[in-house]
Amino acid sequence: MLVSADLVAQFGQALDNVLDVVWAAGGSPESVARMVPLRHDKEGSTGRGSKDIGSEYRRRMGKHYPAMSWSG
Repeated sequence: MLVSADLVAQFGQALDNVLDVVWAAGGSPESVARMVPLRHDKEGSTGRGSKDIGSEYRRRMGKHYPAMSWSG
């Protein structure tokens, strides 16, 4: 179920979900080695909201930057 139609809110919730699993397994954000966010809408690929997405990312992951590629 989507938390919102807003891409930034969806991204934040997805990170929370991933980190819940990582914490439950005894890890931390630094345990994440690779992330591949998947976008289905073409508007999401225009860079719109990328600053806000970056803020959501840093709020959860800090200065840890695993290998990441966007797919979609």
